[in-house]
Amino acid sequence: MRALVALTVYVSLGTGPAFSADGQWKLIHDQGVAALQRADFQAAAQLFQQSWDLAATPVEYGLSANDLGVALHRLNRDNEAVPWLERALTIWKRNDDRDQRRIAPTSEALAAVLRAQGRYPSAERLLRETLLNLALQGEEKALILNMLGDLMREQGKSVESRELFEEALATPGVPWKMLAEAHSGLADLDRDNNFWGESAAEWNTVAALAREHHDWTLEAVAWRGMGATWLGQGNTARAEPLLRRALSIFESDPHSVDQAASTLSFMAQLYLDEDKPALAEEALTRVLANDERSFGETHPQVALLLEMLGDAAALANRIDSARAYYGRALRIMAERFGENSMMAGAVFANWAVAEQRAGDPSQAAAEFEKALAILRAGGRDAAALRATVLARYANLLKSMHREKEAHALLAEARGFRPN
Repeated sequence: MRALVALTVYVSLGTGPAFSADGQWKLIHDQGVAALQRADFQAAAQLFQQSWDLAATPVEYGLSANDLGVALHRLNRDNEAVPWLERALTIWKRNDDRDQRRIAPTSEALAAVLRAQGRYPSAERLLRETLLNLALQGEEKALILNMLGDLMREQGKSVESRELFEEALATPGVPWKMLAEAHSGLADLDRDNNFWGESAAEWNTVAALAREHHDWTLEAVAWRGMGATWLGQGNTARAEPLLRRALSIFESDPHSVDQAASTLSFMAQLYLDEDKPALAEEALTRVLANDERSFGETHPQVALLLEMLGDAAALANRIDSARAYYGRALRIMAERFGENSMMAGAVFANWAVAEQRAGDPSQAAAEFEKALAILRAGGRDAAALRATVLARYANLLKSMHREKEAHALLAEARGFRPN
C-alpha cells in the first residue's frame, strides 16, 4: 500500500463557543498532536484519550475521537481505532453545517484503517457514500478520490482507478501534495500495464513537485517508483541505485517504517531477477514480519509477499515450500476478493512461473490454464496481465514442443490493444 498524505490530525484550532473556555482541553490535545508529530504514538494515544475525557463540546469530542483513532492506527491497534473514528464521524454528521467539512478527512482516515484490516468492501462503500452525499470540492474531494483510486488499484480495478486519479488532478484548488498522490497512482497503474515511458513521466512529475516543496521523503517515493519502473523493464542496473537511495531515506525516518518495508520488497524483486534467492528471502522475511504485524496474517499485502517468497523458494529448488507459500497466498486472495477474482488469477500466473523455474513444465502449464480461465473473463482490467500470461504460457508450450497451441496463444496475445 502507498500513502503519501498522512491521515488528518486536527491542529491550529481556533477559539470560540465550539471549545471550552478554560483552555485545558486544547492544552492536552495540542500535546497529543506534538507527540504524534515526533512519532511517539503511545504518548499521543494517551493524551488524546485524556482530551476525550476533558471534552465538553461536540467539536472537542469529535476531534479527540478522530485523533485517538489515528494514533491507535499508528500503533497497529486497528480494532480499537475503528470505533473511535466511527464515533468521530457520527459526531460530525450530527453537528451543525460548520462541521460537514470534517466528514471527508475522518472518512478518509476510517477508510485507511479499514483497508489496513483488509476490509476493502467496507472502505469502498464508505468512500463512495462520502462522495455521493457531500458536495465536496477542492482538497476534500481530492482526498477521497485519491483514496478510492488507490483502493481500486489494489483490487486490480485499473480502469476505474485511473478515472478517479484523473478526476482528482482535474479538481480545482487541490493542494500540491494531493496532486503528487494522484500522479503517483497513475505512475503505478502505468507500470502495472507495462507503459514504461508514461510511468517514468509521472514519477518525474512527482519528483519535481517534491523538490519544489523541499519534501525529501516524497522525492524518495519518486526514486523508488522510478526504480520499480526500471525493474519492471528488467534493467536492474538502473533500478538498484534508486531503490537503495530511497531505502536509506525511509530507514532514517521513524514515520516511514511502512515506506521502508515497501521499498525492501522491491529490493527483494531485484534479487530475484538477479537469481539471488537467499538475499530475496532474507529481505522478504523482514517485510513479511512488518506487514503481518501491521495488517494481520490474512491481508492481501501479506499474500503478495507470500507469492514472492514462493518465487524465491522455487529459485532455490525448494518447490514444496514454494507451493505452500502460493497455496496460502491463494487462500487469502480468494477469501478477500473471490475465487474468480483477478487477484486470484494473478496468484495462479505467478505460481506457474515458479513451477516453470523449478523445472516442472506440466505443473506450470496447469497453473497457467487456471490463470487464463480467470483472466479471460476479467475484461479491460485484466487485459495487460492476460497478455503477459499468454506470452509466457506460449513460451512454455514451445519448450514442451506444443507448437500449435503456442501459436494460438501468441495470436491471442497480439490481439491485445491497450486502451
